[in-house]
Amino acid sequence: MVAESYYFRSENYASISIMLTDDGDVLKAVIVGAGGGGGLFNVGWGANSNYAYRGEELLAALGFEMV
Repeated sequence: MVAESYYFRSENYASISIMLTDDGDVLKAVIVGAGGGGGLFNVGWGANSNYAYRGEELLAALGFEMV
C-alpha cells in the first residue's frame, strides 16, 4: 500500500509505504515514511515521520502490535 500527501502551507510532501507479509503464523507490517521539502533550502519539516506514525496508528487500530 502506498499513499502520498502534499502540504501546501509548507510546500513539502510525505509518502508512506506499508508492506504486509505473512509467514503462515504471523502477519507482519513494515512502514516506511519518506518526504521532501520545497523552496530554497528543501526542508521537509518532519512530515515523513508524522505520516509514518499515522500509518502505525492505523495498523494498531486494526489489531497489529508493535514488536
